[in-house]
Amino acid sequence: MQAGLLRDPISFYALISLQDRSGALTKTITPVLDTRCARRKLVTEGMTVNALEEFISSTLRVQVRYNAVITDKLHFEYDGKKYRITLLDKQHDNTYLITATRLNTGEL
Repeated sequence: MQAGLLRDPISFYALISLQDRSGALTKTITPVLDTRCARRKLVTEGMTVNALEEFISSTLRVQVRYNAVITDKLHFEYDGKKYRITLLDKQHDNTYLITATRLNTGEL
C-alpha cells in the first residue's frame, strides 16, 4: 500500500441485540472503531470499461489497515452511507480489502 493512500474517514459499528425485562429484543448500534480508508475501484477481468461502477452502485470496496477488531459481523459508515461487510479479504501487506453492500435507510 502506498504511503498517504488512506485519506477517507470510515467508522465501524457493531449491531448488538439487547433483551429488556419484558423479553423484547432491541437492536442498538455501538461504535467500535474510527479509522481511515482508501476506496478501491471495481476491477473485472476482460472488460476495459470503467463505467461499471455506475451500474453497481450498491457495492463498495475499501482498503483499511489490519485491525483485530474488524470482523465480517460489523457494519460501517463511509461518505455518509451505511454498509454491511460481505467479504473481508486480508492482503499480504497487512491490510484488509473489504467488499460491502449498501444498506437501505431504514435498515440497521
